[in-house]
Amino acid sequence: MEVFKKRYQALADAEGYQKLQAQTKVLATWDDHDYGVNDGGKSYPKRVESQKLLLDFFNEPKDSVRRTRPGIYTSYSFGKKGQVVQIILFDTRYFRDELPRLPKKAPKKKGTVGWYEPSKDSSKTLLGDAQWKWLEQQLQVKADVRILASSIQMLSYEKGMENWGNVPHEQKRLFDLLKKHRANHTVAISGDVHFTELSKVMIDDYPFYDLTSSGMTHASGGWAKAPNSFRVGKSHAQLNAGLIEIDWKKSQLTLSSFNNKGETLIEHPIKFSDLEFPAE
Repeated sequence: MEVFKKRYQALADAEGYQKLQAQTKVLATWDDHDYGVNDGGKSYPKRVESQKLLLDFFNEPKDSVRRTRPGIYTSYSFGKKGQVVQIILFDTRYFRDELPRLPKKAPKKKGTVGWYEPSKDSSKTLLGDAQWKWLEQQLQVKADVRILASSIQMLSYEKGMENWGNVPHEQKRLFDLLKKHRANHTVAISGDVHFTELSKVMIDDYPFYDLTSSGMTHASGGWAKAPNSFRVGKSHAQLNAGLIEIDWKKSQLTLSSFNNKGETLIEHPIKFSDLEFPAE
């Protein structure tokens, strides 16, 4: 925890981060190295202490529900009637069971860069019961655009890295909930992999997008070349950040990412009318 405190202080002292804080509201969740251990899940012994430090650093109010329950999942809604954006932050660490991985001496599958493969054990969880119940409630909140924020990729699984595809029954559970509540105009964002790409899967007739932007300090050309059957366009192994622009007059949103020179790497406009589940 002393190491965490020093690194949080280093972030607080960074001029760029200070400018960001002064200009906008910062919403935070964690991935493994913010959580405390590489590829970590619920077995991490300092998760309670780590949660407190993260909430303290990001100035979570003392009376916040995030301080009263395990895990840092939460949601926010912004905007006026007819232009409400709901942002749902997942916690993909605190409750996650151990992932199935290849034996230590087993060779990686061709084209993969990680050690994990989809689990056939439907008892394994990514979000945990409490977070799943909470999520179903959140999907019933009225919103005109909904953004699901996951620290790990939601669609791409062939890389062998951490992702929702490692627990396919959990991924299906999410898709089923989106269909059940007709969560129109919903897109996902993710990070973790040290490059940027856009992925898409069809949930029946609904195109579900996952915009991955990662990272702002280093990128991996080798990982960017790993297979992804859901990729839209190309992957980009450059320092990058993601951007979602909503044009209420045109009734569309644009998913994009850009590099540290401000150059656009990905730009994908989507009409609201294309992000709607068929009426039953």
